[in-house]
Amino acid sequence: MQISKTKKNLKKGQTSVEYILIVGLLVGIVMLFGTEFKKRIGGVVGDLFGNIGKGIGDLSKP
Repeated sequence: MQISKTKKNLKKGQTSVEYILIVGLLVGIVMLFGTEFKKRIGGVVGDLFGNIGKGIGDLSKP
């Protein structure tokens, strides 16, 4: 009986460590590529809203 109880506790601890490693990996990726993401997202959002504004301007012309 004690072996199965120990396996459950070991597996429970293993998943916690896996979650911590995954979060650490995500933080590392964001730190490495954060500025590049910001540049690209800013450009995409700017282009999108520029096109929307242009479309609205074209619709409001007589």
